[in-house]
Amino acid sequence: MAEPASAVSSVMDSRSLAVTDDLSSASRVARCLRRLVPVLDSDEPIAAIVPWLCDKCPSEHSRRAYLADLATFFRHFAGLGVGPLDVTADHVAFYKESLVRAGRKPTTISRTLSVIRGAYQQFGRKGLVDWKTVGDIQAVESPRVKKNTTPALTEKEARELLHMPDTTTLIGCRDHAMLFTYFMTTCRASAVAHATVGDLDRSGADWFLTVTEKGSKEERKALIDASSAVLAWVERAGIADKHEYPLFPPIGRDGASVEDRHLTTHRIRNIVKKYARLAGIQVERPGRRAVCTHSLRKTSITSALNNGATMQQAKALAGHASIRTTELYYEENEKDAEEAAKRIQIR
Repeated sequence: MAEPASAVSSVMDSRSLAVTDDLSSASRVARCLRRLVPVLDSDEPIAAIVPWLCDKCPSEHSRRAYLADLATFFRHFAGLGVGPLDVTADHVAFYKESLVRAGRKPTTISRTLSVIRGAYQQFGRKGLVDWKTVGDIQAVESPRVKKNTTPALTEKEARELLHMPDTTTLIGCRDHAMLFTYFMTTCRASAVAHATVGDLDRSGADWFLTVTEKGSKEERKALIDASSAVLAWVERAGIADKHEYPLFPPIGRDGASVEDRHLTTHRIRNIVKKYARLAGIQVERPGRRAVCTHSLRKTSITSALNNGATMQQAKALAGHASIRTTELYYEENEKDAEEAAKRIQIR
């Protein structure tokens, strides 16, 4: 068997092919997959994969990543004369090894193998691949991935980052309000990126932001102290009454107007990194993930726990399905052991 030494060579091609596609419906996903992988010349394999992929990935961002992984995998083996329904566990194992040698991150390899395993499970259910082959493919192990390696900031660093934007400028006013929203709501990057002005609502003296989180889950987040910054921003931008407008849009080239479109999560990550560097925070951390929007989420969850919130309260704040996930966010404090010891009632 030829070893797929160049298995990763077409990754970027597949991603760029998918990046502009509308993947909002199953029919569009099927059309994109058929175009990306011409070797899937029968409707049966596509019909087997698409419902599963759309159910597993509600967001277009996730669908794009999964499609790119599948397209790269199928197209590579098609180039070696191996059709999608002729792939074996040995092919998958060699493919995994080529990803390792190419220096792909364990998280990337783990996701790719998960996509491949999922696709072949669907082929098995439709009788397109025998169950022994499916079982063997399922047995190809993913590399061990260290969970939640995103760095958190100290509370001092977080405060310095938050107040780094120059709020006398339109862009600084927006960025301060946006950073404050991330810190106070612990939202994921995409949730804030896709929020609109109409998602703001008031209950008594308190302001809230309704966002769509992971798994298309709608959550109403209390803005608390961030509300004054957000309200100041929408008033200054002249969008307070434009309910369909993006809450945090790009600033026009003139520096004095806003555009009617959402900031991308990539752009927001760069904004976070820019202010972190200005605050003297080490952004790139060798051997670990860099400071990013997820760092703000982790920092806030840790801060809440360090300042008296229970794990159950932090779970509700973060919108986690399991408290075990919340526990991964907690940055241990050197005084934890001492505080625990004080609670021992053996005197």
